[in-house]
Amino acid sequence: MKIPDRLSTAAGRAVIAAVLAALVPPHGTARAQAVPVAVNQPATVSAPVVPGATALELPFAVAGADGVRIELIVPVDGATMTLVDPAGNVAVAPGDRRVTFRPGARNTPPLPGGVFEVAELPDPADGTWTIRLVFPAAVQKTVALGTIFARSRYAVGVTVERDTLLVGEDVSLGLLVLDDGQPITGLFPTIAVAGGAPRRAADDGRGGDGKAGDGVYSIDHTFTAPGGYTVTGKVQFATPKGTIRRTAAAQVKAVAPLLDNARIALATRQGADGCVAALQVDFDFNVRKAARYATLIRLTAPNGKSIDVRKSADFGVGTGTATAAYKAADIRRRLGVDGPYSVALVDALELGEDAFTLAYRKRAAGTFDASLAQLCADAIARQPR
Repeated sequence: MKIPDRLSTAAGRAVIAAVLAALVPPHGTARAQAVPVAVNQPATVSAPVVPGATALELPFAVAGADGVRIELIVPVDGATMTLVDPAGNVAVAPGDRRVTFRPGARNTPPLPGGVFEVAELPDPADGTWTIRLVFPAAVQKTVALGTIFARSRYAVGVTVERDTLLVGEDVSLGLLVLDDGQPITGLFPTIAVAGGAPRRAADDGRGGDGKAGDGVYSIDHTFTAPGGYTVTGKVQFATPKGTIRRTAAAQVKAVAPLLDNARIALATRQGADGCVAALQVDFDFNVRKAARYATLIRLTAPNGKSIDVRKSADFGVGTGTATAAYKAADIRRRLGVDGPYSVALVDALELGEDAFTLAYRKRAAGTFDASLAQLCADAIARQPR
């Protein structure tokens, strides 16, 4: 049986012509600026289509992706789409089975052009890819708009407990690094705030790091002035495909606290025989806004157990005080181990009608060096005869 040469059939000649046309951009093709595509989050590519235009290129750059997929809105009738890889080869030609086209004419009301959807392409090469569009001369000004999603098993992101923080607050800033949902340990990432010097982040459970080995590498930071800040984390690690470098960023805002000029004093209250009757924390502050405030002062033992003292009161503008006293009997019963006992957290919330607003926060506010033996003994209750 004779196998026909591809050039001897109309269909074969059409396919080859389409590929050659894709490799050679049409004369006067408009080209948008290349868009870097971060992995595991959508990126937008767009470019204007002017009257009379017949072609458009939309470049985008990927690195370290396990797959890439595309959704592209082209509001011009008769358009064809080609995808060219970083080496200049056609990865997806017009009519490729991996491309789905949804005509705008099927909408109500009908719309020009339509939407190209390219199924995920596995293991895309690093570099700049190009979406090449060819269409009849546009009759009106419009815009081609697309979404690129590059998937990676490796996820990196900045972690911050809130996007609005307080000036003077002790804040933990972290960088989460995962491989297919599991933490990657033993790395040396850095975190920088607002263009400042990068600082080495650690995943050791100390300082601002909550738990060792959970893939969150953290630093302690204190914002000293109100304003908007960019937190940027960077990391590199080895993979079967080679070394991968990742950068992640998050935007946060620092605002002046409603309670400022705070002073936290620790005092030991003694019993009649010199034993420790109670540990007392005095929280003095200046109130910038008259409101009702709730305070929490937490005493924590080396075994991780803690006692919280919560209070609420109305404060006018001016000075205010909140006090927490931890009795010897409560420390012995609820903590049950020798100190030192840490004032792990001092919190204050403004209790508004519609929302609670953090007014002050201080971690690691001081320690009491005391043992169970120093605590006053529980009073002996007399039994009735």
